[in-house]
Parts: sequence; C-alpha cells; structure tokens
Amino acid sequence: IRDHYGYRVAFMAPTLLMAVALTIFFLGKKHYPTEDVRKAQAVVRSPEEKQEERRVLFRLSGLFIMVVFFWSVFDQSYSTWTLFARDYLNLDVNVFSWSWRVPPDAIQSLNPVLIVLFTPLFAWIWSRTDRDEKHRLSSPRKMLIGFILVITCMALMSVAGFIGATTKVSILWEVGAYILMTMAELCISVVGLQLAFEEAPDRMKSMITGIWLFVVFLGNLLAALFARIYTQTTPGLYFGAMTIMIVIVTIAFFFIGRRFEHRRANG
Repeated sequence: IRDHYGYRVAFMAPTLLMAVALTIFFLGKKHYPTEDVRKAQAVVRSPEEKQEERRVLFRLSGLFIMVVFFWSVFDQSYSTWTLFARDYLNLDVNVFSWSWRVPPDAIQSLNPVLIVLFTPLFAWIWSRTDRDEKHRLSSPRKMLIGFILVITCMALMSVAGFIGATTKVSILWEVGAYILMTMAELCISVVGLQLAFEEAPDRMKSMITGIWLFVVFLGNLLAALFARIYTQTTPGLYFGAMTIMIVIVTIAFFFIGRRFEHRRANG
C-alpha cells in the first residue's frame, strides 16, 4: 500500500482496522465482567496489607528488571534487524519460476503471523506438560526456556552479521531469528505476566498489569538507546554484544526463578 499509494493511505489502513476493532469491542461490552469500583476504593488497607504489597513488589522487581532486558533485545527486530536486512541480506526470493524482492521492513510482519501460528502450539504443549506431574514446567522454567531461545536467536544474528561483512547472506538467517524470537516472546511475555499475577494478591493485580506495561516501555526505551550504537560498529559485534548481555540476564534470571520455585515449594 505504501509503495503504490504513499504513506497517507498506508497509515489510513490500520486506522480503519482499529475503528473496526473498536466497534467489535463496543458491541461485546455487555459480555464483559463488571466490578464495583466504588466499593473497592472504599476498602481501607491495614498496615499489614501495605507491608505485604511492598514485599510483593520487591519480590517481583527482579522479574520485571530481567524482562526489561528481554524487550530491549526483542525490539531490535523493529530497528537494527530492518537495517541489517536492508544492507546485508539477499532479499531476492525465488520459488520455482516465481521470484520477487522482499522489502526490508516487510520482514517485520513475520512476528504477528508467527504469533498466530505458534500460540495454539504452545498452549497445547503447556497444557500437556501441566497435566503430567513428572514433566510439569513451572512458570520460571518456561521463562528460562524463553531466555535461552533469545540467546540462540542473537547468536544466530551475530553469526549472520560476521558472514555478511564479506558477502550477502540468505534471508533465511533472519527468518530463523524471527522464529526463535517469537517462541521466546510466548515463553517470556505471556508466562511472565501470568507469574506476576500468581504472585500478587487480588487487590494488586490491576497495578501489576500497569507495571508490566511500564516494563515494556522501559524495554522500548533501552532498545532505542542500544540502536544508536549499531551504526558505530559492525553487525556481528553488535549482535554478539547483545548475545553476551542476554546470557548474563539469563544467568541472573536462573537464580531469580529458583527463588520463586523455592518459595512455592515451602508454601
């Protein structure tokens, strides 16, 4: 749409789709659960409850900090990965007698497509493991799998960066990275919010959601700061540094996750 009609029409398309989504949301309003907000506001918290809230926030702070770094790496797919695709990837795709050139920024569309494809698969996997006591995975372990996938993803991008210094690399390198990062997103983003909800008392769940969204904002901000370094070094070194950073984060999360599991084991 952008190439044929310009940015004005291209920005209008998602605007119309959001209008459709808002209409659907409004029409389904009668099916949403309601809550007496005035009653909730009238409850006076005791000193013990306030102290418990502080303990919960402190306990979850380590989780939130680790997820900030995840989002800072994840959001590279919207900035440095696009620049890498433009400058270092062979974007010409040939399938039998059909050939076309993929626009560098069009590769970003892989993530939402893969989310739709992988969500039922991961839901099935988690439901199977949750039913099996022997192979059940706790939320911290699911997230740890996600962080390991991020390490693999960024290592893949680093190798592609070093190869791309001498010759154009196949688009499949970045496609593979998107697959790994999307699987990591399903392990960290969704499961992380679930873990935070499980740890927080009922009266704090709305606040935890707000903090979680703020964590995403901090990750976006950090990603923008990291992206400024990309043009000052080579892609191989840049993505390699991202790999080392996320390895350190994963090690830290391993111990944070063990603390959550130990607490649950002790009731």
